[in-house]
Amino acid sequence: MSALPCQIPAPIDARPFDLADFISVREAARRMNCNRNGLLRDCKDGNLPAGAAIKCDALSPGRGQWFIARAYDPRLAGDGQESTIAAAEALTGKQRNLMLQRADCARRYRHARLNSREPKAVWLPRLQAAIRQQYPAMGTLGRSTLAKWEDKSDGGKNFMALADRRGGRQSPEASLEAWEAFEDLFLTPKRLDVRHCWKIVKNLAAKNGWRWIYYSQCQRQLDRKVPPEKQMFSRDPERWRTQCAPFIHQDEESWRAGQRWVSDGKTLDLWCTWRQSIIRPVVICWIDWRTRRIVGWHLASVEDSSAILQSFGKAMRDPFNFGGPSEVAIDNGQSYSAFMWHGSTKQERRRALSIAVDEAAATAIYAHLNIEAHFSNPFGPNGKARMERFNRRLTPFARGFDTFCGIDSTSRPEQLADILKNPAKIPTFAEVETRLSAFIENYNDDADHAMDDLSENGVKLSPNEAFSKWCDTRRVMADPAALDLLLAHWHKPVTVGRNGISLTIGGRTARYGHVFEALRPYKAPGRKIKPVVNVSYDPAALETVRVYDSQFRFITVAPMNRVGGVVQGMTKADCAETHRQIAAYRKSLRHQAEYSITSILSTEEQFASATRKRQQAERDAALAAAQPTSIIGIRTPLDGQSKQLQKQELKIAVGAESLSEPATPRVDIFEKLAAAQRSIPQARQDRPDLLEQIYGRHA
Repeated sequence: MSALPCQIPAPIDARPFDLADFISVREAARRMNCNRNGLLRDCKDGNLPAGAAIKCDALSPGRGQWFIARAYDPRLAGDGQESTIAAAEALTGKQRNLMLQRADCARRYRHARLNSREPKAVWLPRLQAAIRQQYPAMGTLGRSTLAKWEDKSDGGKNFMALADRRGGRQSPEASLEAWEAFEDLFLTPKRLDVRHCWKIVKNLAAKNGWRWIYYSQCQRQLDRKVPPEKQMFSRDPERWRTQCAPFIHQDEESWRAGQRWVSDGKTLDLWCTWRQSIIRPVVICWIDWRTRRIVGWHLASVEDSSAILQSFGKAMRDPFNFGGPSEVAIDNGQSYSAFMWHGSTKQERRRALSIAVDEAAATAIYAHLNIEAHFSNPFGPNGKARMERFNRRLTPFARGFDTFCGIDSTSRPEQLADILKNPAKIPTFAEVETRLSAFIENYNDDADHAMDDLSENGVKLSPNEAFSKWCDTRRVMADPAALDLLLAHWHKPVTVGRNGISLTIGGRTARYGHVFEALRPYKAPGRKIKPVVNVSYDPAALETVRVYDSQFRFITVAPMNRVGGVVQGMTKADCAETHRQIAAYRKSLRHQAEYSITSILSTEEQFASATRKRQQAERDAALAAAQPTSIIGIRTPLDGQSKQLQKQELKIAVGAESLSEPATPRVDIFEKLAAAQRSIPQARQDRPDLLEQIYGRHA
């Protein structure tokens, strides 16, 4: 139906209706240009507002006939009331509803006044209560208000007389050309403010004869003329993609089962004890894109390359994973973009103006395993969406612990601080790891889910079942033992110096193979270009490293230089702790050097020193405030002529006969040179020793 929206009041008291206020369904359908049968069906089913349709059995005994209230739509007004229809259509929906409610109140007041046999003190309060119950926004209407509405609208028949025309869209409209110019300025990534764009359009409107509006009117009409979503799309595309962009459908057949793995790290929303501290553990998971099966995971204290390597190693060594994927989609973080994964650092890839990894030239883990690595694009449907969805499942898992910290500050439990003060209530790292293992196993075996693409012939499959049925390719390594050698920490290619191999581990430099005979051919002290070697190490055993040549041919196992003694079981975490201790020691030395005088001076002398420093700082501040911030030298064509002008003015003042300078004799430089040349032969005869001193022995 094309009727304008309105709210027709439901009759509260039984009262006869006036057929003059209603129109037949056939005529109503003709005037509203809608289907008669559809309108009649809406009347029978009660789809119209209460009181908008009435069935009259008196006119059609046995069948009944439906009538539509003229107040239901302005087009149903009486004949010859085209101006009334146009005026009603010009009103807002709120104004039209209020007008119809007032008209109903006026009709009911006239009906009660003319037909009620009870005194006014009885029927008027009952009518007021009924109106207040149906229209709470109106409140309690007084008798004078109801009487005024009755007289003004002729008992509710002339409902347009009760329209409240205040407010609404009474502000002037600007020209279409002006709004188009405003949009061209406002809808740009430069994000010009509204006032700046309004001023520019104001000048353009005055020049081109456009109609333009005041600034306050422009602010009120902005969201109506330019939808907020359109503003966000043009001015802040990144925000639009996160909040307003439609979801992109995933093609579940983009990759086969086992072909593509996705990885990401998630900091669990709980606290646990790890060694002697309380931390929030991080879980690194690898998920199969097609079946959503967790193929490998590892719980660590921090998300670094070592934790990612351990989770990837677990996934690659699991025989149920059929030898690993053909490609991986990983995060853009520092740990996932390390050198050991791609053979180049993120800085080197950015310097080459390409974020993609050159797998052909990369000499790292992915390249050796023949795995194609891709960095996940933000908001991509085939990126980490399924990995992120699994990460949201870890929040209910974390809620099972007393130390759940909430996903943000608003959901943090109030008793968390008291729980963390009680060590007995804080779970251990091993306890969290055990429960997480059971949670992931249950997830892989769970077939009770709502994922439609994880079913076969209408039967839901668990991720484990889907992976075992749909994975049709098995990757087999030629030498399975090489996997353990490959899944190690790989350092950047280095050269062998006189102190052996220098590696940066945990922020500190460790040296290996100082006097090791196998590394002597690679030292090459006389060569300008020294050969490089590839080095791998185990983060849990740093006392030795494995050394390979540039073609990854094994050379030797180089031990750490025996300086100060070497113990077994050194880890990367120990190196990081050493780095922190040295940094703290150096910071304490700087602090001691800065405040060492406090241990020499007495308390009174320290007071005097502080006073002198404060006074000196105040003098320096006053001097800086008195002087200009910068000095700029200015040169003019008249520089240096003031003294000459003063000299001329002084001559005039004392009455000099001439203002010009005394003439100097004219000197001919060519005559001087000729005379000097004529005097040289005579000088050779008179004083040969003098000429030798002046012109040298060869003069």
